[in-house]
Formats: sequence, C-alpha cells, structure tokens
Amino acid sequence: MNPLLCDNDAPQNANSQAELQRELFSTVTSMIRSPRKGMRRKRLQNLLRDPVIDVNFHIDGISLLAKATSESRVLAEVLRHEGIDLNLCNPDGRTSIFFAVENRKTYSLRLLIKKGALLDERDNQGRTPLSLAAELGNVENVRILVESNADINLADSKGWTPLFWAASRQHLEAVDYLLSTQGVNSDHQDIDGRTPLAIASETGDAKIIRCLLDAQSKGRLIFGVERDLLLWAIFHRDIPTAQLLLKVGHGLVNYRIESRTPLSQTKELGHIDMTEILIDAGADMHALNEIMLRIELFFAENSPTMQPPLSEAESPSAKILQGLLDAEINVNSLGIEKWSALAWAVEKRHDVLVKFLLEIPGISVDSRDATGQTPLIMAARLGETNILNHLLESSAAINSEDEQKWTSLSWAVANDHEQTVKLLLRAPEVFVDHKDKEGRTPFSLAAERGYIQIMLLLIKHGADPHVPDNEGHTGFWRFLRARYDKFIRSPNQLGWPMLGGTVNPFTLQFLVWALPLPNKKDRSGRNWLSWAAEYGDNEVIQCFLNDEERADKVDINICDGTGDTFSRTPLIWALERGNDALIDLLKDGDTISLHLLVEGISSIEQEKALGLVTTLLQAGYEANQPDQNGRTPLHLACLEESKELIAALIKANAKLDAVDHTGKIPLQYALKVRNKAIIDLLLEAPSAVLEPVRSHEWFAMGNKVHYWIQITRMSQNRGFELKSINKLKCDWLPRAKEARLCICEKSLIWSRLPQELDIRDKLNSESYYWNCAQKDFGYRLVTYISLTFPYQQGKGGYPWGIAWISRKTAEGLAYGFISMLPSGWVPSDPSDFFNLFLEALYHKWRATCSDENARIEKLRHDQLKNRGGNYGLVDELAKNALERAELRQCLQSHIEGLLDVVKFNASLQTERKSQLREVVDELEQTVTTKLDNMEQAVRDLLQIELAWVSTKEAASFKRLSWISFIFLPLMFVSNTRACLE
Repeated sequence: MNPLLCDNDAPQNANSQAELQRELFSTVTSMIRSPRKGMRRKRLQNLLRDPVIDVNFHIDGISLLAKATSESRVLAEVLRHEGIDLNLCNPDGRTSIFFAVENRKTYSLRLLIKKGALLDERDNQGRTPLSLAAELGNVENVRILVESNADINLADSKGWTPLFWAASRQHLEAVDYLLSTQGVNSDHQDIDGRTPLAIASETGDAKIIRCLLDAQSKGRLIFGVERDLLLWAIFHRDIPTAQLLLKVGHGLVNYRIESRTPLSQTKELGHIDMTEILIDAGADMHALNEIMLRIELFFAENSPTMQPPLSEAESPSAKILQGLLDAEINVNSLGIEKWSALAWAVEKRHDVLVKFLLEIPGISVDSRDATGQTPLIMAARLGETNILNHLLESSAAINSEDEQKWTSLSWAVANDHEQTVKLLLRAPEVFVDHKDKEGRTPFSLAAERGYIQIMLLLIKHGADPHVPDNEGHTGFWRFLRARYDKFIRSPNQLGWPMLGGTVNPFTLQFLVWALPLPNKKDRSGRNWLSWAAEYGDNEVIQCFLNDEERADKVDINICDGTGDTFSRTPLIWALERGNDALIDLLKDGDTISLHLLVEGISSIEQEKALGLVTTLLQAGYEANQPDQNGRTPLHLACLEESKELIAALIKANAKLDAVDHTGKIPLQYALKVRNKAIIDLLLEAPSAVLEPVRSHEWFAMGNKVHYWIQITRMSQNRGFELKSINKLKCDWLPRAKEARLCICEKSLIWSRLPQELDIRDKLNSESYYWNCAQKDFGYRLVTYISLTFPYQQGKGGYPWGIAWISRKTAEGLAYGFISMLPSGWVPSDPSDFFNLFLEALYHKWRATCSDENARIEKLRHDQLKNRGGNYGLVDELAKNALERAELRQCLQSHIEGLLDVVKFNASLQTERKSQLREVVDELEQTVTTKLDNMEQAVRDLLQIELAWVSTKEAASFKRLSWISFIFLPLMFVSNTRACLE
C-alpha cells in the first residue's frame, strides 16, 4: 500500500509516478525490440516491484499490458504483477487480449486466457476478440478462443458475428472451422437483414458461398441479396454453386431480377449446360413477354457490322420488326432493366436501328431505364457520336439527369470520350457546370480522372473550375488530389505519375495557364497554389510560377483565409511537408512566410515553429524582408519574446539595425516588452547597434524604478552589457578598451553627481545658467557640464547635462560617459559625446523658442479677438519682453561655456574641435535669429495695438500716455540691445 501523502506532496508524487510509468513503458518497448537483453529484464523486474508504481496506465492510448503482448516473455513478466488489470481498456475500448489477437501472438493469447482475461469483452464497436480473429483469418487464434468458450454468436454494433467477418474477408479456412463448431448460427441476420451467405454473395468467393450453402439448414428460404447468387453463378458459369442454390431454394429458378428470369439470362449468354440445369429444375419456358423477347432477339442477332440498312427492309429480321410495328405494338414498352427498344438499340450500339426507331411516330426519345438514364445519356456514356447526333437531331433533352444526377456531358467526360464531349459542347443549351449528387461538375469529373484535354475543352466553353462540390472542394482541387493519391501509391516516386493515360508534357502547363482567377479562394479559404504546395505538386507549382505574362498571375504570398490563428502561405505548407525542392522553388518570391511563422509561434508548437524557421533560413531565405509596417522577422520575434527564434535569426545574419516605418530597431521592440533575456541576447551580438534607442526606453525596462542605466561596450567586438543600478552611486569607468554609458533620468540624482565625482571644488558658481568643471586626477580626467534654462526648473528636469571620465592604462583607453541626454547609445569617444550633447541642446533651445513663440501667438490671437479691448495686453507684452531678455542672457551663458569647453577641454580630439566650434556657432546663430523674429512679432503686435487705441480710445489719454511713455522705452531698449548684438 502506498504511504499517505499530504496535499503539498501530491503534485511531486504525481510527477514521480508519471516518470516511473514512462520509464516502465520505455523498458517494455526496448525489451520487445531486443528481448534477450538481461539488464533490461532486470530493470523491468525492479520497476514492477516498486511499491509506488501503478501499472494500469496508458501512454499514447496504449496500456502497458497491451504493449507487452507483442513479446510473450515480456508479457509473462508483467503478468506477475499482482495489481495488473487484465481487462483494462484502451480509448478504443479494446483490452490486451485484442492486441494479442491483432498481433497474432498465440502464446501471449494463451497466457492472458490462462490468467483469466475476459474473452467476450467488447470494444467501442461492440467487437469481441473472436470477431477480430475471424476477420484476420487467424484460425489458430479462432480455435483457441472457441475452445476457451468464447461466445461464437456474439454480434457487434453492425449485427455481425465472427462468421460474418470471416466470410466478408474471404477467409475460407476460418469460415469452415466456425461452421463446423457446434452451436454456430449461420442464419443470423445483421442490422440490414443480411446473412453470412448474403455477405459472401457480395464478395463473390465461390468456395465460401458453397461452404455456407452446404451448411444451410434444410427448408430455410433464400431471400434478399442471396437470390442474386443464382444470377452470379450463371454469369460465372459456376454450375456447382447453381446446383446448390437450386437445391436449397427451389423458388429461385423462376425468380425475376429486373423483369429477367434466370432462363432468359442464360439464353442470352448462350450457356447450354446452365440452360439444361434450369429446365431440369422447373424453369418456366413461357414467362417472358413474347414481344419484348422478339425485339431483344432481333437486336442481339444483328450487330452493327453485319446488319444491312433498314431502309432496304429486305432482311428477315427487319421484316419481323416491321411486322410488329404494323401490328401497332407499343414501341415504348419497357423490358429488361426497364429498357425501351430505343434504349436497347443504343446499348447494343445499333446505329442504323436507332435511326430507324427515331423515325417511328410516338417514339419516346427521353425514356428512362432503371437507373434513370435516357438513350442520349447511354450514347454519351458509350461514346457513340453517330447515335448521339441522331438523338440530338430528334430533340433529345441534353441536360436530362439519371438517378445520380449525371447528364450526358457528365458521362462523356467521365469516360474520356473527347469527341463526344466536343459534340455536346457545340449545343448552345448544354449546361457545362451541372452538378451531380455530390456537387461535382463535368470539370470535376474530368479533373479527378486527369483528363487534361477535356478539362481544357470545358474551360474553353465556359466551365468554371472554381465551382465547389458538396464538401466545398473545387474541380481543380480534385485534380491536385488525384495526382497526389496516385503519387503516394506509385512504387517509384521519382516523379509525378501521369493521370488519364499518356499526355503531352506541355498540356499540364497549358491547363494551368488556362485556369481563370488563380488567386480565388475556395470555401476553406485556400487557393490552388496553397493546395498544390500541401500536396507537394512541384510540377503544378512550377507551371503557376512560369505564367508571368498574364495580368492575374498567381500570388506566391497568398495566405489561407481560414480564420485560424495561424495562416499559412504555400511556402509554409512546403515547409511543413519537408519538401526541399518546393521550398527552393517558392522561397525567392515569398516575402511574408517568415513573418507569419514568427507571429504564429504562440498558436503552434514553439519547437515546430523553430524547426520550420531554421529550415527556411538554412534554405537561403532572405531574413531581413520588411512587412507592410517595415518590420523584419527579428522585430516580430522580439515582440513574441522567443529567444530561440531570435538566436536563429541572428545566426542567419538578420540585421539588428533594421528600422521599421517608425524608425525603431528590434532592440527597441525588446525594450517595449521588457524582456531582459531577449535584450541581452540582442546586445551580445557582435553586430548590435544602439543608435536609435532613446534613454527613456532603457528606463522603461522592468517594473522597478532605476536610478541609473549602465551600458558597456565590450572589447573585442563582444557586443554590449546592460545593467540596472538601483543606488545613487554608479561604477562609472569600465575596463580598458571598453566604453560605458551611465544614463540618469532624475535631476535630484544628477545634482549629487559633482560630489560623487569629487569635483565640487572645481565648479564655477558664478553663472546661473551654466556650470562646468574639469579635473585631472592623474590617472583619470573628469569633465562635468550642467546647465539650466529660465522658467523651466521642474518642467524639463533641470539641472541637465553630461559628464565623462577618461582613463589611460597600459592596455588602452577606457571611457565612462554620464548622461542626461535623450540619446541612449554609447559614444565612441568624448568628442562624439560632446557632439551628441550639442545636438540635444539645440533641440532643447528649439523647444524653448517654440514655447515662447506659442505664447506670442496666443497674445496675437487674443488681440485680434478683442480688437484693442484687452487692457492686459501691454502687461503681457512687458512680461514677454522680460522672458526674452533672460533667454538671451541664458543663451550667451551657454555659448560662452560651450566655447570654453571646446577650447580648453583636454579630452576632446584636437582635429574635431573646429567642427565642434562650428556647431556651437550655428546653435548661437539659429537661436538668436529665432529670438529676433519674436522681437519683431512683438513690435508688430504693439503697432496694431497703438492703431486700435488711437482709433477707438483716443479720448483715453491716460492709457495712451501709459503705452507711449512706459512701454515704448522698454521696447526701444530691447531693440537697441538687439541691434548692438
């Protein structure tokens, strides 16, 4: 007994149990393959002795005991376990005894029976082991089960006993043994009312039929399908079987089948011996309709090659027939198989007789036989174009259907009568897309048989190969499926076998090129190229791809429109089927399959998706193709957070610097999903790039608030290392030949940086807007730059700036960059870093000027709205003038500080200083121009205000005086300073 387990131990013990069971199943499988290995046997015994293991389990739908029946020695070991359930059922309801029977393991079967396995256990179809043994024809197993008292008459869900199965599979020895067994019921009827004899009559095995007839109980009436056995015996000239049937069922001698007696059939076939047997058994010589018999005999005696023209009416046969017609016999009488005289003439291919009968007044041109076929349908089926012409001239209904809803065109197509098809297609009223009971059109019938010439004919006459059948499959799909089925069955699969006989190799190409709307999707949301790829039909796909001249050529990137979570292209179908030749054929024109595989990784097995991607990349597929949003597969793999896919793409030279339509690289996608493992994988790649990444994107990584983001460019082209620092102090300097960027986002942390860098004594406190320090510690050189803007403390995160540290060692230089810049990539040296700082400063000045300009524009809007009635406008203008004055002062401080850095900083490259000075000068000129433009805008506002005041408020001497004598001097001073500058 297993020890009691607490709730916390249950999952762990369940996992242990499952592992033991898998190991036991694996051991049994190994022993079956190599039963003589002693170590495996000992391992099996040890596992079976484990008190924890439950031996009554299933793996992949097979129980341990069922698996062990394949090897009797292994089975004997398993049966020693006291807890084994001999009658444990698999999902199909079958116990281990079924497997012993199915695998023909006689000794295993005896072992199971000896141990007490139930003999009459039923599976999900109601089958017993004896029923299965009879079906397989294993007489030894049948004998073992019968001798062990298995129920010999137990019927399954079809009503079939073991005798039925043995008879249906034509196992004569099994049938003979079962019939010799006492108590067998040979007259049992299944759910359709059939007996074993009826089943045997369907298979046509004469020995089994005679065996069953010999065992037939005396006096039982022959019924149902059994009655047809006599007709079968007549056609096969099987006299012993016929004699047995007539002995058992005396009434069969005159039993009619479709109005025909056995004697009439025998006479027509000319079987003299069989005729004598039937006469001796009491056949009625006068049972046939005399008139129909004469007509049938007339047709039978006159072949098309020997018969003279009836227009001469000189032959005795013609005179007999003419006499019957003169006696006003009903020419439309139905005889054998409900055939009329016209139908019989068509069936016997009597061209002249058909023409003769069609001239008789009152002849029924469209009479139907037992299968619903008209003479026109019969002629089309036989391919008799002359007869078909006669019938069409007599206005025969060309679109009439038989019982399976086939028309004359359907039959002509199905039997590959090309000339007949051409003749029918000339008729304007013929319906080329007529559907039969299964929804198949004539094109579908031709397609599934591979009659390419007829398919081309039908398309030429307007047949639509897209018409779906009842299952939603189109005609050309049936063509693809038929080719695939024949390819699978072909013993030599080096090439696709021909359908419909030998054809010109170019006809397949002509057919594919003639197909209209190749990109149209069927009911399942797929087009023909997709199906051809799934079936691996390289020839058809090659034909589609070679058709480059037509306007509606096939779209190689078309996706299945099934609505599933994972949509497949033809290339993906080829990948899933492992068709290397087809992959090579499709990969160059495909642009979306890799994207779909990457995006669909969540809806299919990740291992499978990775395998498909790997195969595709190894085939030489372009890994950097963008989708409609400019995203490469690597972008999408980052969104899907799949390390394996990303690694495979990087190995295939996926570009890490590829940008989508918004300018984002894959690394920015990885930062967006906050997956550190993926970010590290991208950063460790030798080709990793950081230029487009912004500082705030690094801080968005993870769920914690970080003080610093530390990014190190490793030496020897080993990519980058990323760390998040959650303390005030950071390790600023990396090892030699490395560069490190430490990004700060909080002004409070930035304000403490001079203390951490030990440069407070070097700071210049005289300038409010600019602060810079440079300090040489001997082994390292530190530069610190911090600045502010007026009116923006708290808004833009000021103070704001950069710092850098350079250190010279025997191994080489090491750079540490400390940044509040929006750019989040590691510079190569201080000159690059300072240039980045100038760019960021330029954008900040642009934003500052833009804000200031926006306030002026608001004042302009209010002025126009109030038309001089805003008494606060002058105060706002004065305030605005003061702001611009401070901005000019701030700009002057920034420019002077920047120029000092460029001139005196020792870590900046000498050859770069002139270029940096030009950037500073350009910054000064640009911002100064913007400030001057704002001054001009304010002057324009004031002139308009004076004009309105002089017009509307001239009487208000007080306000006019205030504007003239208070504000104008201020504006004059501002303008004068601007001119001096």
